[in-house]
Amino acid sequence: MAYDTDLAEIHHLHYDEVAVSAAKELLHQLDNAGVTSGLIVDLGCGSGVTARLLTDAGFDVLGVDIAPEMIRLARNTAPKATFQCASLFDVEIPPCVAVTAISESVNFAFDDRTSAEEIGALIGRIYDALEPKGIAMLDVAGPERVEPGSSIARYEGDGWYIVVETIGEESGDKLTRNITVFRARDGAWHRSDEVHEQRLYSPEVVTDQLLSAGFDVVFLSGYAELTFPRGWAGFVARKRKR
Repeated sequence: MAYDTDLAEIHHLHYDEVAVSAAKELLHQLDNAGVTSGLIVDLGCGSGVTARLLTDAGFDVLGVDIAPEMIRLARNTAPKATFQCASLFDVEIPPCVAVTAISESVNFAFDDRTSAEEIGALIGRIYDALEPKGIAMLDVAGPERVEPGSSIARYEGDGWYIVVETIGEESGDKLTRNITVFRARDGAWHRSDEVHEQRLYSPEVVTDQLLSAGFDVVFLSGYAELTFPRGWAGFVARKRKR
């Protein structure tokens, strides 16, 4: 399941820090490259927060997400952008000045094809779609993202409560989040349950894939003022001539 209604709306309203910081970082990187207009493809666009900031800055945006509820929210959040409900492994990437895949989008196993090989193929498609001076910006969760075993975390706000059980595999290549959402709607509390799995990839593997595709790569420890937690790595990849 990929973000049903309640979790998608709570995430949109209360957890937009990564999306906002990523937009700031990308605009900074594009400005440094002298790119002031053009199409940006936002893979795993979520609820459209990044897309809104990019369109406000004068760019065209195509947002792609596998979760229908996220696409519904995105169309309201960023009405100047275009959105498509699809897997990032399927979508045709048109010629563009930048491609993003933020918030561990490439890790989520909502598409059961998620794997290091599919990410490598995606990076190749991104390279081919980017115009000269084009930028790819992405982040990935690695094996240190979670400790082996199980842990419980609880989050709450006005009219909602979430319990997350996070399970790390001993192999270090997968984490699972069992998410229970309680939300007050229509005078009653409603419960929904989701299971989110992530495949975990070492930064070295992703770096090698970017270099092999033809990118120059800069490692990021965060976006703008946001610092990534342990096990989360970011990359800015600039297209070079093969």
